Amino acid sequence: MKGKFKEGVYALSKDVEFPHSCKINYKDFSLRNKKTLRIKLKYQKEDLDKKIYLVVKINSKNDKTIYYNQTLLKEQLEFKEREFIFNLPSASSEKDQLVVYLWNSDYGELKYEGFNIELLELKDGLKFEHRLKTEMYSI
Repeated sequence: MKGKFKEGVYALSKDVEFPHSCKINYKDFSLRNKKTLRIKLKYQKEDLDKKIYLVVKINSKNDKTIYYNQTLLKEQLEFKEREFIFNLPSASSEKDQLVVYLWNSDYGELKYEGFNIELLELKDGLKFEHRLKTEMYSI
């Protein structure tokens, strides 16, 4: 799977905790087996003291969190791309939803492009990539 939010650069300001999210319904792809989620994010973060996280979670049809993982975005003075890897569990229902978003917990500043998301699966020793339809939402 490969997908991208939208073209363009976004500025995450000090007054926004949750800027945007990407929501993908499991019915749009098969998650019978464990998968690896690779997210490429191009960003610039100059303030070392402020914590901003990339979050991946899976919500059940009842809006309960089945899986949650976050990684801290490190200081990066130049605008460049970094890659993040998440190992996802198997889906429990087609109504589960994968959600990817930034969490500006310390209300820092960040410049970033929309996420490039790839869902990888190993099957019989071969790597498969699934293409997903992604849309960006304001939280």
